[in-house]
Amino acid sequence: MKGKKMRNLGGCIVLPAVVLGALLIYAPRGNPMFKGRPLRFWLQGWGPFAGMVMNPGTPYEIAYPTASDAQMALQNSGAKSLPALLRMLRANDYGLTWKIEYWCAKHRLLTQDIDPTIQRMTATVALRMSNSGAARVVPQLIAIYEGYKRPADLGMYIPTIFTSIGPGAIDAVPALSHALTNEVKAEARQCAAEALGAIHSQPKIAVPALLLALRDSSPDVQAQAALSLGEFRTNAETALPTLRILAQQPGPRRRGSHQSWDLGNVSSYSPAAAAEDAIEMIAPQSKHPAHSPH
Repeated sequence: MKGKKMRNLGGCIVLPAVVLGALLIYAPRGNPMFKGRPLRFWLQGWGPFAGMVMNPGTPYEIAYPTASDAQMALQNSGAKSLPALLRMLRANDYGLTWKIEYWCAKHRLLTQDIDPTIQRMTATVALRMSNSGAARVVPQLIAIYEGYKRPADLGMYIPTIFTSIGPGAIDAVPALSHALTNEVKAEARQCAAEALGAIHSQPKIAVPALLLALRDSSPDVQAQAALSLGEFRTNAETALPTLRILAQQPGPRRRGSHQSWDLGNVSSYSPAAAAEDAIEMIAPQSKHPAHSPH
């Protein structure tokens, strides 16, 4: 009997605490509202379930927003969206916030997606789409990017935001240069290389890192490093000897890009083709040996 009373007492304490936590998480002050729903509900329109209807015809039916819905919600929120987007980037896979959200979703108190991975991905897309908005939070983005034990996917996601910002993300060059030679995942190193090219600033820091990346174990990283060196024009002349060697690699010259649903536009260049193009950008009058296609 005593044990039952203790369980009831525990429930009386835990339930209000969870509800209070949920209210704090979703307070309108920190989560811009659009058509009566928090911004991050609408941002699911840039997630993998965009426009889908789950469990149709049942009490558990959920209709996910579309990309157009997400765009309208972001435009309506304006600069007020930035704090919420930064919190979404920091979403922890197993933190207290996630546990509260999971409980609320289980008891049908929330309708928006609670998966931290989806939060980070949709926040990244929103920041890339926010035009000059993301440029206002470059210091915060750098802090998250360099953060201790940050989720691995942010190693790919945050550089794509710096890429969309361009030269305005100049303060991120040291962090990106470090990541280019230290990130474990090749995709993260490729994204860091692309961001350095888009920013094309601080050549004394960026060019040596990109030059080292021409010898990366991943052909995709090599190719992106070459293309990014080209963005530095004459400031990357020290890379010409290595680029000429890379340009002589046998095989087909592949150029182009493909669209990734979470990373945006991703280069599909072969290293040799990228090196050829980079040489033309750095030294337009330079002559390099012709290649024989195989």
